[in-house]
Amino acid sequence: FIHSLVRNPPSSPTGADLLDSGRRMQMMKMVVTNSTAGMIIGKGGATVKSLNETYDVRIQASQKDDVVMGERVLTILGPEEGVNKTMEYIIKEKFRDDPTSTSITNLDYSSYMD
Repeated sequence: FIHSLVRNPPSSPTGADLLDSGRRMQMMKMVVTNSTAGMIIGKGGATVKSLNETYDVRIQASQKDDVVMGERVLTILGPEEGVNKTMEYIIKEKFRDDPTSTSITNLDYSSYMD
């Protein structure tokens, strides 16, 4: 089994299709509350689609049951500048709008809110 994986590695589900020559790719993961994740995804996925297009990134959210109850992990993959701008937008706009975002007490994104 392992030999077949080494010879035929699975395709990367992390967005290898986003790789372009000359661009440095970055992956960031952040923990958010379920309600913040919902705000980032938006109705029918509209907000996440807009962020993906605006910043040339791919945003994926874990399923509600994959991690700790009430929390989700967001994975943002793309060019370094796009990932950083997406993180900044999420922290400054979505965290501020969600009163439950402070319920994750072991994480502190306040340094990004300046």
